[in-house]
Amino acid sequence: IVADRVLLEFGVGRDIQYSYDAGFPFYEQLGGRMSATIRLGTRLDLLVSRDGEWVVYSEGFADYTGKPIENRTDIASKAGVGFLYRLVGQNAHFGLTLEDARRDSPIDVKNYRNRRVLTNLKLNY
Repeated sequence: IVADRVLLEFGVGRDIQYSYDAGFPFYEQLGGRMSATIRLGTRLDLLVSRDGEWVVYSEGFADYTGKPIENRTDIASKAGVGFLYRLVGQNAHFGLTLEDARRDSPIDVKNYRNRRVLTNLKLNY
């Protein structure tokens, strides 16, 4: 009975991205995501999600003094909880999610922590 009321999703990724940091021409992005959608009633779903990402800066150029730049790893994460309410049968829904996003880096100016509210409105005709 529980299996038809719970949707679990998992994902992982790895990619090489170009960097805006002059000392590092690119970085490696590794991460994963998990989310659960739990049907609480015929019209109401509970949404829970968690993301994690490692941003690895390596193979850097030397700085202006000729010293090599040390490699570093930044860690970014998001956690969210929300709901999805079906308005008219299966043709429309409204969702609201509270999310906490953060990034931890050895470089202070790259650190952040944001809390935000996300909305979702879908109409099918």
